[in-house]
Amino acid sequence: MNTNMNNTNNIHCKNLVDKYDVILLDAFGVLVNNFGAIPGAKEFLQLLHSKNKPYYILTNGASKLPSTMSKFFKSRGLDINEEKIITSGSIIANYFKQNNLVAKNTIVLGTDDSNAYLKLAGANIVPITPPSTDHTTDFESIIPNSFSWSDIEVLALCDECGYPFLSYVDQVLSIIIQKIEHNQKIELILANPDLYYPKGLDNYGITTGVMAKIFENTIYERYLNNPISSDIDIKNIPKFVNVGKPSSMIFEQAYQLSKTKNMLMIGDQLNTDILGANNFGIDSLFVGTGVGDIRPLLSSSLSSSHSQYPTPTYIKKDLLS
Repeated sequence: MNTNMNNTNNIHCKNLVDKYDVILLDAFGVLVNNFGAIPGAKEFLQLLHSKNKPYYILTNGASKLPSTMSKFFKSRGLDINEEKIITSGSIIANYFKQNNLVAKNTIVLGTDDSNAYLKLAGANIVPITPPSTDHTTDFESIIPNSFSWSDIEVLALCDECGYPFLSYVDQVLSIIIQKIEHNQKIELILANPDLYYPKGLDNYGITTGVMAKIFENTIYERYLNNPISSDIDIKNIPKFVNVGKPSSMIFEQAYQLSKTKNMLMIGDQLNTDILGANNFGIDSLFVGTGVGDIRPLLSSSLSSSHSQYPTPTYIKKDLLS
């Protein structure tokens, strides 16, 4: 993996394409935001198509199936077919299989497509409904009468949209706490560890990564930062398993499809796109069209190998640079 940025940043993006067998691109912040295609995205994809260069979209998202995401891209003028799209949601099926979670009772926080991902994974989805507006309602009111909190075995945190956010978070937190205090295990799966994403120019939104921190920080404060009953088994205090970038799972999927590690990851977030590429042993390009600020990384003090930040192989203002 090349991390000598001083010698590589004079290379134009269109010339970088020829150096690699496969190009990997993040979606939000690199290709699109909520308002449309990012300048340069359409031209870069046209370049890949003209060169018959293999590429995949690697996105930390479980709110849209690849077919839905393909339509989303095409509505913004980007001709990307669903077979080119690898989502963190699509990784869940393999994770379920490898960890004996098939047929486990699962609560899904996310969209209809999020639920579809979990069905494809073989989860037994426990349907949830909005609790009463009466704040004294029992925390089990979001699940059917045929289930109790003790039946819940998996929580899949897929998206921050598609449900009444605060009430569901409160109710699910209460279920997790009940599981812990009765020494029952619950598997916590996080599809998108990003904390925020670019909705548009100087416009940002939170993601499920923030939600996971709410759950984990509350659990930490209750059980690990305070005296707890000796009856509670610390081993049953759960943490989220991340299936999206920077986890190697999503990069491994791209490798299985491409059969090469001569890949370039293009992203806008250091701690997911770039860190994930570095850990997987492939080169990376950090672009300044999303949430990441490229200016500090261009300073000599932060470009050294001793930097505390993940170091990209290349840094570019945008895909036209």
